[in-house]
Amino acid sequence: MRPPPPALRLSALLLFFLCLCAFPAPARSQNTTTATPAPASVEGFNCSANRTYPCQAYALYRAGFGGVPLDLAAIGDLFAVSRFMVAHANNLSTAAAPANGQPLLVPLQCGCPSGSPNSYAPMQYQIASGDTYWIISTTKLQNLTQYQAVERVNPTLVPTNLDVGTMVTFPIFCQCPAKADNNATALVTYVMQPGDTYASIAAAFSVDAQSLVSLNGPEPRTQQFAEILVPLRRQVPNWLPPIVLRNNASATPASPPPSASPNSNATVVSNDRNGVITGLAVGLGVVGALWLLQMLLLVCLCRRLKAKGRRGDAVASGDRVEGGRFAKTSSASGGGGGGERFLVSDISEWLDKYRVFKVEELERGTGGFDDAHLVNGSVYKANIDGVVFAVKKMKWDACEELKILQKVNHNNLVKLEGFCINSATGDCYLRLEARVAAWMDPALAEQTCPPGSVASVVSVARACLHKDPSKRPSMVDVAYTLSKADEHFADYSGESVSVDGSGEIAAR
Repeated sequence: MRPPPPALRLSALLLFFLCLCAFPAPARSQNTTTATPAPASVEGFNCSANRTYPCQAYALYRAGFGGVPLDLAAIGDLFAVSRFMVAHANNLSTAAAPANGQPLLVPLQCGCPSGSPNSYAPMQYQIASGDTYWIISTTKLQNLTQYQAVERVNPTLVPTNLDVGTMVTFPIFCQCPAKADNNATALVTYVMQPGDTYASIAAAFSVDAQSLVSLNGPEPRTQQFAEILVPLRRQVPNWLPPIVLRNNASATPASPPPSASPNSNATVVSNDRNGVITGLAVGLGVVGALWLLQMLLLVCLCRRLKAKGRRGDAVASGDRVEGGRFAKTSSASGGGGGGERFLVSDISEWLDKYRVFKVEELERGTGGFDDAHLVNGSVYKANIDGVVFAVKKMKWDACEELKILQKVNHNNLVKLEGFCINSATGDCYLRLEARVAAWMDPALAEQTCPPGSVASVVSVARACLHKDPSKRPSMVDVAYTLSKADEHFADYSGESVSVDGSGEIAAR
């Protein structure tokens, strides 16, 4: 058989191609051309220019799975929201405990952080022992994210080498509504469970199945636990989808705000007013108590200053001051001489009651401190009211000597019996005991004392006048030195002084 000519073969080939072109093209589905599906990949929903970010979104979470306690606070901590936000979104009280498996709407702040190509709500989680990206994503977060998305969001972490305590960001898949989403107020991220269909999910959220197709594309029949978007047509919590409402035993319609009731408003105003009055009363009470305390302190200070000034005036004028109180006394009660007795507060720690002389009395008794009355140094012999005394004239720096004369009490030592201050010249006069007059008698000069006894007494006296109190001898040392002196000199008064073995002074 002869083969067909080349021209015939070319004609048959052209006829075949023409037949192919003549067949009509298959019609496209109307949903494919009109819908704009945005199915979730392993990295989440894609960010789109026709959507506004960030926005309020929700995730449907079932309580009691993945080891999360049945507590609104624990669920809120897992998604980085407060207990109040979870309770408010589900129209529950903050003290309510969800039932095991109860669906809850968890509020999310959805966006495209740091220019991410996928929208998500970041959630911080601290890695515990045995945790991995896949375990946390499928158990605690119930497939609301994928481990591939976690790896992309945490590029600096090694998934196979996570230390306990490491903070990891888990992206919760979410999306913001667009104008073409049939007036959706918010979108809920829902994870498909075994047996779920678009029809059952649409009935659970009171929406039509076509809206699910528009948002997510054709229904996935082979992929379980896939993330899809479900629109909400009304504001939460004024309206709750049936899937949340029928499982929420404590759900109640949204109550009106307290200001809607006039009685309630009046109660709030009254409580506020009572609180303000109570606060003002407490504040005024505290201020009044502080003011009263301040006044008492000022009164005490003024009294002390006045008392101190009157003591100084009394010292200069010769008035009587006893126990901090001023009182005039007559010369009869003072014990003669016309002088008054008082206790000077400035030296009360060294002296008991003593007689205070006026300068005129001393000048009259010493002839105006004439040299004829001068005994030795600054000691004068005075005759006041028939009684002979020794008067020592000195400047008002005699505190140390006053201390010694008060503390040293020995029969052979001179006792102080009187005192006088001349405020005009600043002089101080000490009236010594009466028996000193006998020592100043000329007959006394005829008696002799051993030089050693005199030297011992002088050394003790000088030591007692030392400026440094720590270097002054004790009373035991003074008594011991006097007892060792000449018997004629040390026992002038007819008494003997000795120191026993215990260091105490015994007088006979």
